[in-house]
Amino acid sequence: VLEEWVRDWGDRGPQMGQEWEDKYLLLKQENERLKDLQRDQATREHKIASRLVSLKEQQLALQEGRSVAGDAPREAKIAELQQALHSLEKEHVQLTHKLQAHKTGAKPGSPAARKLQASGAQDKQQQQQQQQTKERQGDVHGDGAHRAQVVVAQLKREILETNLALAKLKEQSSSYELQDSLAQFHVGHSGATEHTKEREELKRELKTKEAKYTLAKSKLDALDKEYKDYVAKHKQLLNQAEETQRAIFDQQKQHRTLEAQIKQLKLQKDQESDMKSILDDMREELTLLKEENRRLQEDNLSGQSLATRSAHHGAEVEKLSSDRTELSGMLVQQQERDIALRKKLEEKRLLQRRLENERAEKQGLLDTLRNTHQELTRSLDNFSLNPSEAHGNGDGAVPKKSGSGVEGVGDTGGMESDFPVLLGRLKEHLSDRGYSSGDCFKQWNKKSDGLLIEREAVEGLMASNLGLQHDDARRLFAHMVQEPQQNPEEPAITQADFDKIISAAKAPSEAGPGDTSALQSELRKLRGVNAELLREKDEWIRKLKARDSGTKASSGGVGGQELSAEARVRALEAEYGAELQRLEGLLAIAEMNQKDLQAMKAAAPKRIAAQAAVAAPAMADVARPMRAANTVIVEIHSVSLEREAFSQEPTTFLSLDFYAHETQNTYPATGLDVELGWCCEFVVDVDEVLVSYLEREPLRIDLMERVSQTVPFRRVATSSVDLKPLLDDKPMDRRRADLLKDASGKGARIGKVDISIRLGQPLAPSVLALRAPTSKVSKPSSHRAPAPPFLSSEQPPYKLSISVVRAEKLRSSRYGHLPSPYVQYAFPSAGGGGEPHLTATSQGTNNPVW
Repeated sequence: VLEEWVRDWGDRGPQMGQEWEDKYLLLKQENERLKDLQRDQATREHKIASRLVSLKEQQLALQEGRSVAGDAPREAKIAELQQALHSLEKEHVQLTHKLQAHKTGAKPGSPAARKLQASGAQDKQQQQQQQQTKERQGDVHGDGAHRAQVVVAQLKREILETNLALAKLKEQSSSYELQDSLAQFHVGHSGATEHTKEREELKRELKTKEAKYTLAKSKLDALDKEYKDYVAKHKQLLNQAEETQRAIFDQQKQHRTLEAQIKQLKLQKDQESDMKSILDDMREELTLLKEENRRLQEDNLSGQSLATRSAHHGAEVEKLSSDRTELSGMLVQQQERDIALRKKLEEKRLLQRRLENERAEKQGLLDTLRNTHQELTRSLDNFSLNPSEAHGNGDGAVPKKSGSGVEGVGDTGGMESDFPVLLGRLKEHLSDRGYSSGDCFKQWNKKSDGLLIEREAVEGLMASNLGLQHDDARRLFAHMVQEPQQNPEEPAITQADFDKIISAAKAPSEAGPGDTSALQSELRKLRGVNAELLREKDEWIRKLKARDSGTKASSGGVGGQELSAEARVRALEAEYGAELQRLEGLLAIAEMNQKDLQAMKAAAPKRIAAQAAVAAPAMADVARPMRAANTVIVEIHSVSLEREAFSQEPTTFLSLDFYAHETQNTYPATGLDVELGWCCEFVVDVDEVLVSYLEREPLRIDLMERVSQTVPFRRVATSSVDLKPLLDDKPMDRRRADLLKDASGKGARIGKVDISIRLGQPLAPSVLALRAPTSKVSKPSSHRAPAPPFLSSEQPPYKLSISVVRAEKLRSSRYGHLPSPYVQYAFPSAGGGGEPHLTATSQGTNNPVW
């Protein structure tokens, strides 16, 4: 059956394919013809649409009371007819009055005539009111074509009323004629003649009015007919447009039907192609089945082939059995190796616990060494402040003080005893820099009123390199102000008292403080050892964490990790041994430093006299300019934004960062042009870091827009203001800086900010003093300080290498920005602060590596 079905499809296949191809070509031609019809129909639709647009414009013009082509004469005719109607009404009223006067026989100046005129005026006023009411009703009904219909109907009614009035006038004239004849009979021939003339004049006037009314009526009829023709033509055009639209819809419906038929034919063609491919596959499968059937028949006829195949299968079974035996042996070996590896891992865990115990012991020893180092540091600080008292203890014991300041002024309890020392250091500081007490007072007294208040004195003391914090400086100023003040709420000191206090203070060179440079070098050595120990501790913790993570990872798998586990254990043993040796060496160095420090303390009184003579020149050789405080005042006057950049009026505020201060924000405001009037003062210390910042960094101002409750604000634009003119004291008056979408300065501008920047005091002298090179003169060997015991001439000098490696997890103070960090460091020298060193600036990173 399959063969017959395939043969039938094979015979009819080419013929059916040709038929479908012919149908496809016919449908393609029909589709092209329909597309041409569609294009023609689109052209006709365009023409009809343009015609409809013109008709709608005419209709709108009629509704709005505007004139189109041919309407101006018609409106002029309507106005002319209305004027004629008003004039006829006036003449009609006059004739009515004359007839009534003639009927009653009243003279023009008599009271009866005046009464008739008054009644006629009332009738005329009533008619005018009725006409205004009709006009208002016509206005209410609408404009345009509807209003024209109302006017035409009104004119028809008025013509009918006029005709009725004329009929009444004719009846009245006939009655007047009869009454006139009676009057002639009674009054006389003379009066009859006059009345006859008046009647004839009235008749002539009535005939003239009738002719005018007839002409006006004919004109109105013609205008009404013209309007009806226009309305009928308009309805006809609308009907034609509707018929055309229906025809378009019918053609579109036919087009969609043809497209659906074309899609269906394409689907049928695809199905036929699929059937053809299925038939081809079935033919190939049938051929393969026939070939396989032929081979099976040949194998059945040949017994040798069956024997060969059975032998081949037997060999495969034997091979599989041998492979199974080998795999079983390998599995047993793997299990034995697994057991051995587990034993080794248990041994390694025991070794790890032993190493952890050793690490805990070393950590305890390290803590003990750190405590000893801290005690030595505190004793060295106390000795540097008052060596005579430290030497007077007799047994060499070091007094302990709380606080971690470098100069030893952080302790509140011992502050009272340190005030004379601090005043002496202040005096020496001023003399080293060539300042007198009067110059210092004038520089600190910013108001120049002769009274140095607490705030000014605290700022000056903090800028004098004495190592004082704000609270310590306040207590020192309170110690200086000893006499009762007139204003206790704001204590102050005069220049005379300040000069007296400074002159009475004893400088360290005068009091004989001893050789503190060697002690300070020892202090720095101990601090270096402390930093090294802390670094070693962190390194130990990091390595232990890495080892623990490696141990956890290794415990998950057993198969291929035996060699790697042994290698890790050997590496850990070697590494821990090296670390222990290094720690032992560091402990030995710390003990040696401690012994040297004790020896220096014992020999300090002997060197006091020799060092007092050269202490002041040594400080003057490395003296640097006095660091002063200044104020940078930033004023933001207004902000103007582009209307095209916002869909509605935004609520915005400005955010700015300056130097090391916190981020400052203006108050939010809504609108495109906002007057802010915002001002902020930044108090800074004039030093190398500030000068470098003003040269390198601009003042960045971010425009923030309030979005919603979930997203309080987002940065919209950024503006940059160069701060280099401040170094030369150039005025930075009000200027308009562009607000750009891109912080790099290449984005679109969406507004401007009006800003001005100024200084509280001139900055150029301080900058010149900072940039001026300091002269260093070599001293003769007789004036040099003797070398400490551990720096004898027999030993080589120490070499110090400082490496700034990296920083991690930094955060910028500016919202939405990456920081650009750098490091500034200065190694302390014997005479004072050393030259600062700056690393390179890493742009836009949270984890810089130098």
